[in-house]
Amino acid sequence: MTTGSPGTVRPALALLVAGAFFMEIMDATVIAPAAPAIAADLGVAPVSVDVAVTAYLLTVAVARAA
Repeated sequence: MTTGSPGTVRPALALLVAGAFFMEIMDATVIAPAAPAIAADLGVAPVSVDVAVTAYLLTVAVARAA
C-alpha cells in the first residue's frame, strides 16, 4: 500500500468519505418525514420518535464505520 506524505489526502479516500456523508444525509432525509407515521403506528407523540431517529442514524453511522 502506498502512503502519501503527511497532510495529504488520496482522492479515493476523499471520495469515500464524501459518499458516506451523502448516504447519511440521504438516510436522514428518508427517515425524518416517516417519523409522524412511525409515531402514529406506535401510538406516541411524533416528538417522542426523535430519539428513535437519532438512534437509527447513529447505528447506521457506526455500522458503516465498522
